[in-house]
Amino acid sequence: MTTLLPMLTLHSKVVLSLFFSLYVLHSTSQSLTITENTSALEATQMVYDKLVSGGIQVYNVQFTGYPQSSGTFTGESGNGLTSGLILTSGKAGIALGPNTSPGAGRNNGIGGDPDLSILADDDTFDACVLDFDFIPSTDHISLTFVFASEEYPEGVNANWNDAFGIFLSGSGIDGPFTNGAINLAVLPGTVIPISVNTVNSDSNAVFFVNNWNPVVNNYTQYDGYTVVLSAEATVQPLVTHHLKIAIADGGDGVYDSGLWIMEKSFTDAVVTALGNNSASLPFVVVHDRASGGFEVRMKESLQGHFHCLLFDLTGRRIRSQTNSPKFSGLLPGLYTLVMESPQGVYATKVMVN
Repeated sequence: MTTLLPMLTLHSKVVLSLFFSLYVLHSTSQSLTITENTSALEATQMVYDKLVSGGIQVYNVQFTGYPQSSGTFTGESGNGLTSGLILTSGKAGIALGPNTSPGAGRNNGIGGDPDLSILADDDTFDACVLDFDFIPSTDHISLTFVFASEEYPEGVNANWNDAFGIFLSGSGIDGPFTNGAINLAVLPGTVIPISVNTVNSDSNAVFFVNNWNPVVNNYTQYDGYTVVLSAEATVQPLVTHHLKIAIADGGDGVYDSGLWIMEKSFTDAVVTALGNNSASLPFVVVHDRASGGFEVRMKESLQGHFHCLLFDLTGRRIRSQTNSPKFSGLLPGLYTLVMESPQGVYATKVMVN
């Protein structure tokens, strides 16, 4: 079989919605609401109501774990996402800010996941797992997320390496995990899985946000998190595949980790491009040092209205413009530019000098 290598890009897109009234928690200081699930049935319903968009058909949805370790969120998370699903290795409500503890968590006293134990290179505990079959209508799928953890910084390179995975299996896929799955949650251009040990202030720091010293995001309790990332893969259209999204504590069942998943971001309709492959982008970026920014100029291939979003390295949205976008007065540094258009969603990195 041919091994399909996962692709990872940076982008963000917001769709707001809330379908059930369950156990709702509010941050005392910020406008973030987390709705914890109270049963496995409610957890599986999230997939139909909050996760899928485009032409993907899902069925046979199953949830494994403590129901309140999963839920939905809406409002300002501070990590670049404003609505979606949350899966944790403890209790979803613990994710609420402000950040008042260096080690918040809940030990649910349940088992781990064999695939996550491979990634963590250790026993895992308190696994929270959503898995389901799906049929894509195109040859491309993507899922947008942020990984966060209370294991930062104490757990970095220690004996507790919390991990998560987005495991894809199906026709033409031959990987080392259950049912021949591959893990899509890897660092860009590599096969290195994203975890506390692989993304932190010392390793792959460009993808990491330190939230403990000083606290930069009081919307969430977690001491560290990644920038907004998107796992992608090439698949066979109109053929059944399987996806397993899982997170667990590594080494012990104490401090929590959480996976924030952008609403409606599991899709076969998103077209993305990242980096210096400008030929695949329907626009060009023209730098303007005098204004401390840049202008986005559209190519003829882009039709209809479009919307540009600008994110800093923490995943925080700092600007948004519709049509004729010009960004000025920016601090020097690396940004992520996201364009939403009728043709798809495109993302690229922009360096401002």
